[in-house]
Parts: sequence; structure tokens; C-alpha cells
Amino acid sequence: MASILDGVTLSGARLGPLDLSDVVVDGSDLSNSTWTDVTARRVEFQACRATGWHVAFARLEDVAFLDCRLDFASMAVARTAGRVYFEGCTFRNASLAGRLDGFIFAGSKLDGVSFDASSAVGCDLQDARLYGARGLLTLRGARISKEQLADMAVDVMGELGIEVCDL
Repeated sequence: MASILDGVTLSGARLGPLDLSDVVVDGSDLSNSTWTDVTARRVEFQACRATGWHVAFARLEDVAFLDCRLDFASMAVARTAGRVYFEGCTFRNASLAGRLDGFIFAGSKLDGVSFDASSAVGCDLQDARLYGARGLLTLRGARISKEQLADMAVDVMGELGIEVCDL
């Protein structure tokens, strides 16, 4: 990597346009900051606190988020290339919008997340927890496991306007 940002506090910052290439952001605080018009190529976010982070990615290319806290974050993505990988991240009540093509959520918790995907081809949710997720109907092209299907069925029926009742 060309640059390492270690333990940087960007809480509340307003940044953009921003071009990140070959960067590691490690143990940094991005909470309640707003990043606009961001291009990220070969970037790793490791153990970052990004609660309430508002970010608009113009382009994401081979980006990884490892053990990051993205609760109440808002992430919009215009274009992707390569993979966007999340491992061990939390997204409690976050929103993910735009092109989610090639996103992988390994061991991540997306409780109460709101999806508004324009495309989700190859989005892999098989190893993610999705309790109370909304906007599931926008995830056309995504993959889930058979085990997740039963948990998500009630949420999908609710989005379709069908009430599921206990007898």
C-alpha cells in the first residue's frame, strides 16, 4: 500500500471530492463524517469506527472493510469494479444504496439495514445476518443461503404487502 492512515480521527469531517488509491485506513474514527464524490481503488478499512458515516462513492474498486463498525451509516455507490468485501462488520440500521454488484458480506451483521440497490449482481449475502432488513426486493442478482431464506421470508412478504399471521 502507498499510504497508511493509522488511528486518524475524522469524526464530523466533511471531505470531497476524494480519491483514495492504495491506502490502508486502520483503527480510525470516521463517525458522523460526510464524504462525497469518493473514488476508492485498492483500499482497506481495518477496525474503523464509522457510526453515522455518510459516504457517496463515485467508484469502488477492490475495497475491503475488515471488522468495521458501520452502524447507522449511509453508503451510496455509483459504480463498482472488482470486489467490495466486508468481513466481520456491523451495519445496524445502516442504509446501502446504488450498485452493490460484487459486494461480499462475510460474517457481517446487517440487522435492520435498508437496501435500495439499483443492481446487486454477484452480491453475496450467504454468510451475513440479515434480521429485520428492508429493501430486500431491490437485491435482484444477490445470493443468500437456504438457511437465510426462512428468516427473510416474513420480511419479503411484508415488502410485498402480505401480512403473515400466526394461527
